[in-house]
Amino acid sequence: MSIRYYLFLLIGGASLVPLVFFGMWPQSLALENLKADVSERHLLLAETLGEALERYDRDARAVLRFLSHQAVDHHLDLEADILLSNLSFQHICVLDRGAGVIVRTIGGSVHPCPDAVPPEQFRFFQQHAVEGSIRYTPVVPGASGEPILYLLYPLGNRLVFGALRTDYFVELGKSVAFGEKGHAAIVDSAGNLLAHPAPEWVAGMENISALEPVQRMMAGEAGVTTFFSPVLNDEMIAGFTSVPTPGWGVMIPQPLAELEARAEEERLYAFTIIVCGVLIAAILSWFLSGLLSRRISKVAKAARSIAAGRRGVAVAAPGGLTPLEFRELSQAFNSMAQAVDETKRRQDVLLETAEGASEAKSHFLAHMSHEFRTPLNAILGFTQMISDKVFGPLGNDRYEEYVSLIRLSGNHMLELVDDILDIAKIEAGQYQLTESEFDLNDVLDTCLRLSKGRPDAADLTCEFRPHAKGLVIRADKCVIRQIVINLLTNAIKFNRPGGRVELVTNQNGNGLEIVVSDTGIGIEPENIPQVLEPFGQERINAVMAHEGTGLGLSLCKRLVELHDGTLRIVSQPGEGTNVIVLLPIDRVVRPQDVPVTEAD
Repeated sequence: MSIRYYLFLLIGGASLVPLVFFGMWPQSLALENLKADVSERHLLLAETLGEALERYDRDARAVLRFLSHQAVDHHLDLEADILLSNLSFQHICVLDRGAGVIVRTIGGSVHPCPDAVPPEQFRFFQQHAVEGSIRYTPVVPGASGEPILYLLYPLGNRLVFGALRTDYFVELGKSVAFGEKGHAAIVDSAGNLLAHPAPEWVAGMENISALEPVQRMMAGEAGVTTFFSPVLNDEMIAGFTSVPTPGWGVMIPQPLAELEARAEEERLYAFTIIVCGVLIAAILSWFLSGLLSRRISKVAKAARSIAAGRRGVAVAAPGGLTPLEFRELSQAFNSMAQAVDETKRRQDVLLETAEGASEAKSHFLAHMSHEFRTPLNAILGFTQMISDKVFGPLGNDRYEEYVSLIRLSGNHMLELVDDILDIAKIEAGQYQLTESEFDLNDVLDTCLRLSKGRPDAADLTCEFRPHAKGLVIRADKCVIRQIVINLLTNAIKFNRPGGRVELVTNQNGNGLEIVVSDTGIGIEPENIPQVLEPFGQERINAVMAHEGTGLGLSLCKRLVELHDGTLRIVSQPGEGTNVIVLLPIDRVVRPQDVPVTEAD
């Protein structure tokens, strides 16, 4: 069958698929989209009401604390009725906990404090009071049966309690209403209603803690869920959140039936559009398929030839009344085929050259390093024997000085050879880590003590500040030691007389940080990428005062990357340098939450 018929059937059939399956799948998709949109808005509304309740909680606590101290400590007579009324306080009472009698009343001109607290209510207060803090009780019936929240504040042998009406919660809940039955519900820490569209439920302080969203609010969670509402006798979708300090919860539910009705309206609207689209698509697809099929088949054939590896493939120029776009398509395809052919030739040549050069470089570095190590080991061995005077005295003190210089130079060259060999192994993919679990603080402390023994560290202040005790990580212990010693050596080498070197650890959500800081000469920010490349030592001030190849930081960076970590430098000229090694958090085997103190 011709490609034209295939295109016509495919385009027409594709346009019919939504119509055939629209009765079930699109409706469910529309409902899910509405649920997602409603969930986001409901959760936002719940969080907004939660923020309002947090502010109200802070204000109520602040007023209670202030007036309590004024009354208990200073025995001042305050006209606090207006302030308390604005926050829905009936009164604030100061109770002598030993005698069980009220010794002080704050405000309460309309609703005065009782003379004494009944034993049952006193036990209720004692049950919920916490020394040194202000706590809310669950909502309970007041003197006239109205819902009341009590704020309890123990002060020595006094207990200050404030009776708080639920007017604010009710008005806050009434501010949210949408759809036919969408509303807000607010509960206390025990799941008792503080605000709800059903007044009798609020007046009766109904407990709805059996509902799933209420249980999750009481557990301090926030999110979106569905549940069955006994009051509305319907399935609901609700966004909910909690107010952590007082333990209140806010829920914004709406019947799922309202969402289903909206989804059905959208389905009918989409159905009409799809039917019209199918008719238009059927007409256009017939003409379009004939126009596309001829030229597309030629270009597709040529493309398959190129994919098969043939070169010099081209599409014949179209003739007759061919649209301009097809002429341009043929020309562009031929140009592309020619460019691909030429690029492939150049890539083959460049790849072969690059592979040869890289292999030669790696072989040269490895061979040179091994060739250097043999005579260097001999030189170091013989100079050590001479220095130890194995066969007797040298005869002149100057010889001992020369032998010491030879040994130092040999050790320096051996370190250089080791660094070159390590880089060659890393580039060749032959460097293997030997990972184990160890106490990082012990390793870092050892590194700092070794570095402090350098002659150029004599007038520097060096300090190790771990963020936690018992920090066990999984890594190559020798490599971590090599990295830290190298960074500490640089911090000491490029520091100023009387300067400071700090070795610090820190753990956060990004991972485990090892930071080496100094107060030295610093680096220009634009030169930092160069410093991290092999042989890229920054050469403005450093190279004039210190020798070096620039391999150290580059090697450290690559060794850190072998641990799936990163190394970065933060520095300014004259302001010192911070080198941050960040290891993945999954390398921390046993973090310790207890902070390190000076005694440790």
